[in-house]
Amino acid sequence: MATIPFPHVRRIVTGHNAKGEATIVQDSSVHDPLPVVHGLFRSDEFPIHNGVESKGGWVDSAAVLGTLAAAGGVVSRVYDMAPGQVIPMHRTISMDVGVILKGTITLEVENGEQTLLKEGDTCIQRGTLHGWKNESTEWCRMLFILVGALPVEILLASALASVAFAQNPVSGVWQQCGGIGWTGATTCDTGATCTKLNDYYSQCIPSAAGPTTSDPGPTDPPTTSAPSGPVATPPPQANYWFSFGDSYTQTGFLPNETAPAVGNPLGNPPYPGYTAVGGTNWIDVDTIVYNKSLILTWNYAYGGATIDAKLVTPYEPTVLSLTDQVNQFLTGAASKPASAPWTSSNSLFSFWIGINDIGNSYYQSGDRDAFSDTLLDAYFALIQKIVSVSHLSMSAVGGRNFLFINVPPVDRSPLMLGQATSAQTLEKSVITGFNTKLASRAAAFKTANAGVQTWVFDSNAAFTTVLNDPQAYGFVDATSYGGTGDFWGNNLHPTSAVHEIIGKQIGQLLGNTVW
Repeated sequence: MATIPFPHVRRIVTGHNAKGEATIVQDSSVHDPLPVVHGLFRSDEFPIHNGVESKGGWVDSAAVLGTLAAAGGVVSRVYDMAPGQVIPMHRTISMDVGVILKGTITLEVENGEQTLLKEGDTCIQRGTLHGWKNESTEWCRMLFILVGALPVEILLASALASVAFAQNPVSGVWQQCGGIGWTGATTCDTGATCTKLNDYYSQCIPSAAGPTTSDPGPTDPPTTSAPSGPVATPPPQANYWFSFGDSYTQTGFLPNETAPAVGNPLGNPPYPGYTAVGGTNWIDVDTIVYNKSLILTWNYAYGGATIDAKLVTPYEPTVLSLTDQVNQFLTGAASKPASAPWTSSNSLFSFWIGINDIGNSYYQSGDRDAFSDTLLDAYFALIQKIVSVSHLSMSAVGGRNFLFINVPPVDRSPLMLGQATSAQTLEKSVITGFNTKLASRAAAFKTANAGVQTWVFDSNAAFTTVLNDPQAYGFVDATSYGGTGDFWGNNLHPTSAVHEIIGKQIGQLLGNTVW
């Protein structure tokens, strides 16, 4: 993620001391789990209870994530929006007062009207369906105060019709609407029905009927039946995500078994799959939480993978390297079968690889910088094959959209913290060199291939931001693992909470695309 040009939001909170005198009770920066959202205040009741200091004083309720708006209460946040970022259409039971602090932003409402707001402009948002997009080349910072409101009443030509919007933001078509551990919206936008696939996942699927129903929950029968099996030919509005990598991405997908389909967008095994820490990972949430359309994800990632087993031997000979994974694609979905009739415009290819290549070789003799070039030569030779798959199908060209994720700071993992400081320093230097070269290779790859679009997500910077201030993101510390509130799920892999942060940031990076 690009560096945010704004300082942290400083919040000063007043209160009363034991003598009943007014005083400053807090003066600090504020964070939500994402660095682009800054929670200032939240109350789920109105009038607001300013509190009695002898009964506990100031409680920072804004630090607890909740619904976008508080029905019958007040929420205040500061939002930072990157150039090109889009917030899709949404609505809440609230009246929102917005102030543009820096930059410009475009407001779009349901009927297609758009208006540009500049620094110092204000907006009164009255329960309407609306979206935001930053069409400039500069970041935008906005302050919002959301006040709980009564449902909107719309006077129609012949009668007064009450339109009651959900207290929680609704999930859009093809997005998640329920399941074990799900804390988001449990109702779907008009024209879609919340359909239960398994205890962990319910999805908003288009329906011929009118308003949607809520998620049926982990034990209740589904509101409507999930598809009995994979759809032979996905609907024309489907978009495709072909994912490659190691244990940071794996879900246990087998390309010759159940294919991704409507109501089962990751195919096999059932969502969230077999991940490194047992819960959801970033590809899970980018497929069904932060998606902007129906995404069918073919996730070839395999735990322990290296780029090429001939260059860096994986921990077991049965591990499928990136070379193996790409070959699986080339001999299968690359031919655009009925279960995956992808095109160059509706398909995204993502790669998160290099952790094991460096972890299994950084300490070896020889020029590590030159070896990074050798690894990247093999890496991009595989990607070039995906660009050139047109020979497998006379009707369409190959891949054109590519997402590269660099190597995170695994030198700060509990596994490496048990090693000598010199080993940590050496691995960090090799990671830094590899990541720098990866960014350059991605840019050169785009230049050399007409029509290719690339994105590079800086996972190293994203991890570092959280590890440098873990409490600000709700984690206990930067070193513990395996416990409640820990950043690390085990001695090498981050928890699902970290994957949620990464997935959301990747969704923002892809904000102006169908993914």
